[in-house]
Parts: sequence; structure tokens; C-alpha cells
Amino acid sequence: MIPTEVYKDIKEEYDGISPSMCVLKWYHLEMHLSTGQAHSCYHCPQEPLQLDQDLHNTDSKIKQREQMMNGERPDVCSYCWDAEDAGAYSDRITLTPVHRMHDPNVITTTASKSPKEHVYPRYLEMSFSNTCQMQCTYCGPEKSSTWEQSITKKGEYELSEYENFHQYNHWAKRLYDDENNPFVQKFMEWFPEAKKHLHTLRITGGEPLLHPQAFQLAKEISESEEDRLKLGLHINSNLSLSNRRVSDMCKFLQKIPNSKIYASIDTWGTHAEWIRTGLHFGQFQQNIKTIIDHNVDIGIMCTFNILSIPKFKEMLLAILEMKKDGAGCGEYTQHDCEITLDTPYLTIPPHLSALIIDDKMLSELEDTLVYMQRHTDDHSRSCFSSGEYTKVKRVYQWIKRNRFTGEELKRHRKDFVKFINIHDKRTKANSGKWHKTFKDLHYFYEMCNE
Repeated sequence: MIPTEVYKDIKEEYDGISPSMCVLKWYHLEMHLSTGQAHSCYHCPQEPLQLDQDLHNTDSKIKQREQMMNGERPDVCSYCWDAEDAGAYSDRITLTPVHRMHDPNVITTTASKSPKEHVYPRYLEMSFSNTCQMQCTYCGPEKSSTWEQSITKKGEYELSEYENFHQYNHWAKRLYDDENNPFVQKFMEWFPEAKKHLHTLRITGGEPLLHPQAFQLAKEISESEEDRLKLGLHINSNLSLSNRRVSDMCKFLQKIPNSKIYASIDTWGTHAEWIRTGLHFGQFQQNIKTIIDHNVDIGIMCTFNILSIPKFKEMLLAILEMKKDGAGCGEYTQHDCEITLDTPYLTIPPHLSALIIDDKMLSELEDTLVYMQRHTDDHSRSCFSSGEYTKVKRVYQWIKRNRFTGEELKRHRKDFVKFINIHDKRTKANSGKWHKTFKDLHYFYEMCNE
């Protein structure tokens, strides 16, 4: 758990060199091999990988490094600039500690390099495939094979913003099947050398626990004394799959000191099941218990969106109980693992972002923030850290500063209603359940539908 003071120190160190510098542009790489795309972090737009060029030191990334060292703000990093302009710590700041932990002088040593210098990433986040058994509301075909099948069979959702969401022609040309993907081959050739420079490998999806290569990599790292002591392995999962798969992965992760499972959940109970179509909430809870029983660290990943709000406080209460169990001060005293909360906020599609909320929902979020602050203590693993609280506060500040207005607000709210109606009909698991599940938002739906 990272206290707020650390973020303050990092910002001051950056400001002393360049107010727009970010070491992630040098040492952070995220790749999606099923589409042949990559970016320096998940907030930046993706760019195509080139089979005949370096996977990391691309021309565009070098240009952005140069901009940063000149004190300029690259346009692709607008997610962080918006957060900072709202008075919050952006991910430029909050993601730096993972690099600083392994190299305390990473900011100054990076600043001494030429932006054109060839470097290997130190933090690698990658996905082999879009294979996924779920159809989360804000996701799409690029990262979910279930979405891919749905759009291929039934067509796009007819929304005014659909071109920024599914757009068949956008993604269909870039999906590679698992058996014949040239980018997987290039990655496997590049990875043995790249691995020597990594401190963290994070496997995303799709759903990684459905992909054999994720288990193979975990097995290889856990069996290599050099790799498991040097390299942290983090796995993303929706945790809505068999307990056996989760348990099998935990057996590998137990052997790796710096390991973690990131569990994706955006709110709690039946609300979460509607948002994340295909989620079996009871199975999710059972798998959380399994991970804690294996003493593997857990990161709760909440992609904060408008549908997160009604049950967000309930989720915070549940996470506090998880923290108690993980810290060995709850029901399960033999446990020793860390439970953390991360809350990136959804920007696309805009009709599901929290920027369309009304004053009532903003006030509800403010009350929840007060509750969270009362349960924040950097000296107790069974409480929220100041860093966790700061990230939720950042969401609130971002919403308050950037809420849509005028015709833009009307358009996104109309799309909200259209999306709810279409998604509620198309997905069998959710069929006709939105109004019953989200009774607390019925007034908002009617207001948007006027």
C-alpha cells in the first residue's frame, strides 16, 4: 500500500527535471498480440506493431519522450493531464513507484539518457488472445471473443457513439487467430532477451486463465530460481471460471515472491453481474477465498463507470473484510497476503462513463468518499491506504471537473438509454434484468429518456 507522501515526492522529482516527464514512456510496455497493437500504458491510444521493427522503441514513442524532456505534454497522454489539471495525482505519478521500487534513481538516470536510446521495458503487460467467456458492458471484440461472436452474428449497436465503441471494420481487420498469429511468434523470439530486463510481467486478456500460454509462462517462471526471485508475475482475471483453474495458477504464483492476481470487478452483487455479462458472482467470491487461502496477493480492479455508483460503497465494505482476512486479522488468522484496490475511470464509451451523472449521484459518490476516508490508515493492512483513497478521490475530482454539458450531455445520455435497451435484450444472462437490478437508477434512465 503506497502512502500519498510517496506520490508527492515523485511529482517533486519529476518537476525538478520536466513537469511532463513520465518514465513509463521508457520502461512500460503493453502489447495486445491478438490485434498486433501496443501502447506505453492502457490510457494511451494503441498503435500498430511492426513485424520488421523493434516492439518497444517505436518512432512515435521516441518522439513522445523528446516532447516530455522538453516540458511538452504529448496529446496521447491526455488521461493523465486531465487528472493533474483537476488537482489529482495521475497515473504518471501513481504508476512510477513500481519502477522506483526496483531502481530508486530511475527518474534521474532516465533523464540522463537520450530519448532516442534503445531501452528494454522493465514492466511488460501483454495479452496473447482475446479469448474470454464474458461480455462486459464497456468492453468490445478486441478484448473479448464473446463480444466478437455477438457483433459478428447480430451486428453493431446502433448508437451515435458506436464508431468509438465496436465498429466492426475497425477491429475485424486486426484480429489474428491463436494458431497463426505472427505477433505471438515475434514476441516469443523477443521475450528471452527482454525478460532479463523486466521486474514485472503482467498477463491480461481476454481471460488469461483460459489461455494455455499463460499457464506455461507461469510454470516456467516458478521453476526457474533466477526468474522467480527476480521477476514478478501478475495475472488479470475475471475470476468467473472454475475453482480448479484459479487454484492451479495460485500453485505457481505461491512460488514467486512478487506475484499477484488482479481481480476485475466494477461494483457488487447482481449489479456487477449485469455490468460484466457472464460473471457468476458466487463463483467470483469463492475464487477470492481460494486466492487468499493460497496467500497470494490480490488487486481489486474497479474500472469506475456510471453503473458502479449505486453499490460502490457496498463493494468497499466487502473489500475491507477481504483485507482483514488477507492480513490474518479476520476470520482466517493463518493468512498473510495483501488486498489492494485500484480505481481507473472509464472514458470510452462516453455513454457509460461517470461524466453523464446527475447531482444526486455525484452527492452519493461524495458520501462514499467520506466513508472511505474514515477507514483509511497507512499503518493497517486491514484498512484502505491513503494511496487507495487518493485514487477514488481522483475519480470524484475528475467527474466534478469534466462532467458533460449541453448537447453533448444529451447525446451521451440518449446513447446510455439505447445501450441499456439493446444490451438488456441481446445478452441472455441479462435479458430484461436491467430495470429489476438497477431500481436505484430507474429515475436516471427515465430522465435520460425524456
